[in-house]
Amino acid sequence: MKLNKEQKSDFFKQLREKYMQYVYIIVQSRIDDSLIEDVCQEIWMTCYSVCDRIKDMPEEDRKRYIGAIAKNTAGKIMKQESKNDFLHFEDVKNKNEPLEYAENYENAVAEAISQLPEIYSSIFTMRYLSECSIKDIGRALGISEVAVLKRISRGKKLLKRILERYGYKL
Repeated sequence: MKLNKEQKSDFFKQLREKYMQYVYIIVQSRIDDSLIEDVCQEIWMTCYSVCDRIKDMPEEDRKRYIGAIAKNTAGKIMKQESKNDFLHFEDVKNKNEPLEYAENYENAVAEAISQLPEIYSSIFTMRYLSECSIKDIGRALGISEVAVLKRISRGKKLLKRILERYGYKL
């Protein structure tokens, strides 16, 4: 049944109130803290657009459907962030002083990676030197693909700070 504008608005308010915490928990377990609000907003925009479709669903199906929207949206955004966030060697610009013992940008990045905690450096080595897939890294380390993506994202932030501390402008 097609909802008029007022019915859709009322239904959406009830839906959001009922499932807000559920959606937040799903997103929080899959995405960096800095992106949670944006991801939740994207999820609720999608939910609003499908109100007509989910209005007549049984409650359990509706909850599952909203959960799937949340998981898929969080995964899609995390994947986009992962692609946009990688530091390429050519993006590193030398200011004045290079990292100790580093003679070029590639060596500077390799040196910086070696300074990362093992939890991040091992994933960088597997992903960018051995060219392992996210799935294979997760299997090898016994963690989920989402956890691998989170560690890559957090590792990149630390790597950027290390390089900037040593005078490389990113």
